[in-house]
Amino acid sequence: MQSFDELYSNNNCEQLVIIVPEKNDSSEAKIACYERKNTEWIQVFDKMDGKIGKNGVTENKVEGDMKTPIGVYSFGTFFGSGENLGFKFHYRKVDGNQFWVDDVESKYYNTWQDGTNKKAWKSAENLLHPAYKYAAVINYNSKCIKGKGSAIFFHKINNGATAGCIAAKEDELIKILRWLNPNKHPLIKIYRCET
Repeated sequence: MQSFDELYSNNNCEQLVIIVPEKNDSSEAKIACYERKNTEWIQVFDKMDGKIGKNGVTENKVEGDMKTPIGVYSFGTFFGSGENLGFKFHYRKVDGNQFWVDDVESKYYNTWQDGTNKKAWKSAENLLHPAYKYAAVINYNSKCIKGKGSAIFFHKINNGATAGCIAAKEDELIKILRWLNPNKHPLIKIYRCET
């Protein structure tokens, strides 16, 4: 996986959210945030406890495997049921009529859709959800390859492990989301545990 400096050179990335699982089959993880200042990478917050997929991490994500995909990803839209708290990314408020399609047979697989197209899929996640009071889309499987996994978000811890997303305590999540700046091309890097 690319080093921090390679991510800067190749993507102009100046902000990084790092996710390190406790074990590859564990839902426990540490979250660390770094920002490039001049030529140095500085840790901007204390490390935080986070949650990942119930079955840990994988390099070969499959829809429904309850695993978080290893790799480096950009952030997409921020969304939630709460008010915009000064996020620098585009923020969409949800009201129960927004869905993320997880039906692998649908042409809308792994995309955000408004409820007007409901007949075009058999299953989708309603984005008005307690875990998504504030959340960020992680641009995983952006080519929408069927069966490679969908709806990978950075959201608040709800009931422990996730179905493949990354979660943090609500106050820490908000702190990170407010810090992230699209002008600094932030990325999220999900590691495999090497121990």
